[in-house]
Amino acid sequence: MNPVTEISLSAKAMADLLEAVVERGVPFRFTATGSSMNPSIRNNDVVTISPTEERGPRAGQVVAFRETERERLVVHRLMKKRNGKALIKGDNSPDADGWVGIERILGLVTAVERKGRRCFWPWSGSWAVTSPLRRKILPAWHLTYRTLRKLYRALR
Repeated sequence: MNPVTEISLSAKAMADLLEAVVERGVPFRFTATGSSMNPSIRNNDVVTISPTEERGPRAGQVVAFRETERERLVVHRLMKKRNGKALIKGDNSPDADGWVGIERILGLVTAVERKGRRCFWPWSGSWAVTSPLRRKILPAWHLTYRTLRKLYRALR
């Protein structure tokens, strides 16, 4: 068994490393932080980023891209593509990240592991992105989920 080495990197270093690894055609794994992709990707999930397909990423896929303002790595869902740009948004974010040049997309999320088990297959037509109606419902999903969870716990 290979030993696991954990290192802490700055946001820029993480984006640089991901770009270098994926350019060589090799998947890159790291531990996600934040809640902008809840419930699909949660804080401390292990995310695998793979090189984009030749035809480029498609609407509905979860992508990793380099944010220009803070030079950090962001993993969010591609909502639409138009004129060489992609509209990207976190599943749990109220606002989109905006239109991002396709060239800034570093790779696709191909696996998410939670507590050692694969839990999310973004390439398989996830319920969150299979139709335009579902993409409109998705931003409200997390709030609804949290409310129902609180209600369930209160009733137990």
